[in-house]
Amino acid sequence: MRLSRSFWNLLAVGGTTASRLIGVLILYSLLARMLGPAGFGEFTYWYTIGILLAALSDYGFAQQILIRLVSDSSENIKTEGERLIAAKSILVGILFILAIVFSLFNSSDHKSLYWIIPLLIACAFATLIDFFGVMLRARGSYQNEALRSFFATFVASVGSATAGYFTNSLIVVCLVMLVVRMLVLYYQFLAAKYAVGFESKIAIFFDIRRAAKTLRSGFKFAVDGGAVQLLTNIDVLIAKYVLGSDAAGVYMAGSRLVQAALSGLPVLSNVFIPTLVAQKKTGIVKTPKLMLVAIAAVSMASPLIFWLGADVIPVLLFGNDFSTLANIMPIIGLIVALRYLSSIDGFKLIVFEKQKSRTFIHIALVVFIFAAISMLSISGGFSETKLALCIAAAAVIHLIGFRLVAMRSI
Repeated sequence: MRLSRSFWNLLAVGGTTASRLIGVLILYSLLARMLGPAGFGEFTYWYTIGILLAALSDYGFAQQILIRLVSDSSENIKTEGERLIAAKSILVGILFILAIVFSLFNSSDHKSLYWIIPLLIACAFATLIDFFGVMLRARGSYQNEALRSFFATFVASVGSATAGYFTNSLIVVCLVMLVVRMLVLYYQFLAAKYAVGFESKIAIFFDIRRAAKTLRSGFKFAVDGGAVQLLTNIDVLIAKYVLGSDAAGVYMAGSRLVQAALSGLPVLSNVFIPTLVAQKKTGIVKTPKLMLVAIAAVSMASPLIFWLGADVIPVLLFGNDFSTLANIMPIIGLIVALRYLSSIDGFKLIVFEKQKSRTFIHIALVVFIFAAISMLSISGGFSETKLALCIAAAAVIHLIGFRLVAMRSI
């Protein structure tokens, strides 16, 4: 019975993620053709900043929700929910206000602000949608959440990209994305309110005392989550400065493929971390067979798909200007496989609250990537291939590090 429930939950969340993946790929495909490598690189840079800030504003809340809102009394769940909402809202506001101020001084020209600012606000809405979505999944409302996530991702991505492609305006792209996500956020909030039982008063969003207490108690989750996202997006932030504008745009297209392929990890965590938490309470924790099958399938398929499709996928998705992406496609497939394999131990470390160990590994890998890139830059010209190889080497160390920590502490 438990396996059957996990399967249907996985199917519901997996369907949502598949729609997100398709929508994002369509968005990137149309924008790459519309903007070219240099323009696409500029868009990807600011989009990545929005994604990274959204991840930092998570502050480990997703982990806390999945651990603490799965099973408890209604009153405790309500209290935990309101506490997390206050902290999330204030943190999102602070981070994205700082991001907008940063964009005022770092955009290529003042006209770019007309699309950069709506894009950053849309990313802020997206992280709030995901936040309430995790609450719904923690309370077992997988299918209810799936439909709203579909609109927040697929409809927002495809709708904005299509409007932008026909108007040839990046401003239209970002405004359409902003409006769709704003509407979805409103309905996602109402659904989470019903599932968790928190008050709908606006005061819960600005409860500074409760938020401060939550931020202090959740610091270890925050550092862990922030380190994960920094490691995941560090190559995009570096590419803008170590590669030429066109080469950076091509590499960033490859990084978007990595992010799209890794979108299955939140699916697995949202479905199987609650299962592992329930097992932990019994004293016996076993990796669910369905999770192993899913991870094994992706880990074997991704290198094969990226290798066989090396010459076809970049041109099909992004256009002829991105044909040189074929040079690093096999490396991208390897990176994806390694990240999925490391998640087996990664999920267990979350459940057993080994955030300090996870954070140490992630920060050490960021330092390793910077050191490797610096050494390669000194030894000769830098390229997309060298950058991709640095990320692949970090993924190998990531897998080994998680395995060693899990063997010693679980």
